[in-house]
Parts: sequence; C-alpha cells; structure tokens
Amino acid sequence: MAVSRASCFGFVENFAMTDFDPFERRFADALRSDADVSVGPFDPASIARGAMQIGHTRPGRAERVARRIAVANMRTRFAAAAVIAALVVGGALSMTRQNQPAVGGPSPTPGASVSPSEQASPSAVASPTAVPAAVPSWTATGRMARPRSGGLAVQLLDGTVLVVGGNSNVADPAAELYDPRTGGWTATGPMVTPRMQFTATRLRDGRVLVATGAADSGVLAAAELYDPDTREWTATGPMQTARYDATASMLPDGRVLVAGGTIVSHYFNPSVSSAELYDPATGSWMRTGSMQIARSGHTAILLPSGNVIVLGGWNLNDTLSYPLSSAELYDSATGTW
Repeated sequence: MAVSRASCFGFVENFAMTDFDPFERRFADALRSDADVSVGPFDPASIARGAMQIGHTRPGRAERVARRIAVANMRTRFAAAAVIAALVVGGALSMTRQNQPAVGGPSPTPGASVSPSEQASPSAVASPTAVPAAVPSWTATGRMARPRSGGLAVQLLDGTVLVVGGNSNVADPAAELYDPRTGGWTATGPMVTPRMQFTATRLRDGRVLVATGAADSGVLAAAELYDPDTREWTATGPMQTARYDATASMLPDGRVLVAGGTIVSHYFNPSVSSAELYDPATGSWMRTGSMQIARSGHTAILLPSGNVIVLGGWNLNDTLSYPLSSAELYDSATGTW
C-alpha cells in the first residue's frame, strides 16, 4: 500500500517505536512522509497500531487514503476503513476543542494568543452576564381629579405635566398637575376663561400660552398665560381673529404661530386661512402671511429648518366641507407660505 502525506496530516512528539514490528514502523513513517511510500503486506492489527501513533488526520485528506488502499483485500479494507474513521472523528473533535472557547468565556480572536496564566485565570475568561431587555408594557398610575375629554397636556420645565380643560362638550377652566415621581395629581389654578378646542404652548421661559377656543359665549380671541411658579393664570393680549380648531407652533425665535381654524360668520362656521404671531416679550399679536388653503382641525409640526409644515384638516365653507390631503410650509424667516 502507498500512503501519502498529501493525504494524511499529523504529528507525534518524542515518537518511539521500540516495541513495534518492522511493518508498523514503516506504516507510521509513511503517514508522516512527504512522498508516497510503499508499505507492503500488513494485517489489521499492524495498521491499527501504526496509525494510532499519528496525531489526528484531517477529514478531507483521509478520504484520499481510502482510495489508495482500495486495491487491498477485503479484510484489509475493513481494518483500514475503521482506523481512518477513528482518525477523522478524533481529528474533527480535536480541532473543535482547540477552537472552541471555554463555557462563559470570550470568543477567540484570530491571530491572538492567550497565555497559560490567562487561560487559568477565572477573570480572563469570565464574560458579563447578559441582561434581557425589558418588555414594553403599560401600568396604571394615579387618577385625575376629574374625568376629561378633549383636554390638553403640556410638560413643564420641572418635568410635571399640566392638564387643562376638556370636560365632554362643556367649556371647562379646571387644571391639574401630574407628578411622574409620585404618580399623583394635584389641583392648580383654573383658567381665566373657560374654553374648549383651544391650543396650549409652553414658552421658553416655562410659562404656558393658552389661546383660541370656543366657549358658551362664542368663539374666543382671548389668550392667557399659566405661571408654574405661582400656579396662576393671567390674561395676555387678545388675538387679531377669534378662532377655534387652529394650531399653535413655537418658532425658533420664541414667537408662537397660530394658523387656520374656524370662525363664526352669520349662520356658518367656515375655515380660515389667516395666521398670526404671538410675541411673549410684548404680550401682543400681529398678523403674518395667510395659508394658501383655508383649513381647520389640521396638524402643524415645527421642522428642524425652523419652518412649519401644516397638513390635512378640513375646508369648511358655506356650501360644503371636505377633508384635505394637501400640505404647505410656513417660512419663519419671510412670514410666507
């Protein structure tokens, strides 16, 4: 039989064959040789003893060994196949053990070596315990002092939440504060003017501007401010146009843009395209450019550019009403849409 090193791989340190017969020595030498070596006749016991001296055989190369001994007799083939199978399995397990990190230890880094002292040190192989991410869920918190529908909530600078208005279809001046640290609610000063369908905007200095809305007396132009320090409301300058179902957006310069909404005109409540600005420094309102389309019940969002996008809503007039899919941008630098 001819055996090639190109077909088998292995090594034996301090190898000694003093107690082997001549064939066993020739067979072991053949497995370690770089060239094909003729081994000659042998028996199963001899091939087993000789092959066991050669470390581990790589699976792919062991297949070629089987082809080299295919010309042997049936008894020899069975013996050689058993030995090769043992070497293949043993080699695969050995390579797996060499490349597999210790349980709970870090994965090996290609090209990096670990010293015996590091292998023996528990701290060198210990990995941090993975903490499973919390599953998002809802939990109950304290109840409000009264039921509300259609109220507005604004987070104040200290983290508490101001909830104001909203009591079915009745204009309600009541307000209360939610403390996230305790989960409790406390009453705070009521608004000067009861209203519904209004806007609420936190200003830079922490005060809250409430504007627009409707009440039993009709559509409101009145506006007021909530002071978190005193927990009281005070009136501020009235708007240029009384309206409700409008939007309010604080611009980068601190002014507040109120756009659109519904007004009262004779027997109809049409949508309007007009817009105005509130200046906290003076407490007054001034007109700015009108939207291209009259709308109410729409949405307004301040963009990173400092402009405001207005989208959707309703266009109500004296003949019909329909929802809108259009959108437009307010340029805070030029005051145009």
